[in-house]
Amino acid sequence: MKLNTDGASRGNPGLATAGGVIRDGDGQWHGGFSLNIGRCTAPMAELWGVYYGLCIAWEKGVSRLEVEVDSSLVVGFLQTGSVTHTHCLSWCICAMASYQRTGRSGLLTCIGRPIV
Repeated sequence: MKLNTDGASRGNPGLATAGGVIRDGDGQWHGGFSLNIGRCTAPMAELWGVYYGLCIAWEKGVSRLEVEVDSSLVVGFLQTGSVTHTHCLSWCICAMASYQRTGRSGLLTCIGRPIV
């Protein structure tokens, strides 16, 4: 299964939204979401998109997931876990990074695809 997410803000910080979709290997839709976040920065909107996508994947019992995000900054956070523990999504970031470090990347893989 694959989770594609995106987040954006009008201004930085500004009014923000996020959305995402979960698809299988054949491209069949298995769930999705869109939401108004409120006021935050663009990277925070991206992180909220990943968070909500992971929640949906968990509820659907997805055992292996590839996460695709177009923000290299956010991918760096998710791969390394380098964020302060006071960050409101630090637990999510650190959990994803620990999966990558323990060799469980087959269960959860985070990749970045820059927009060209």
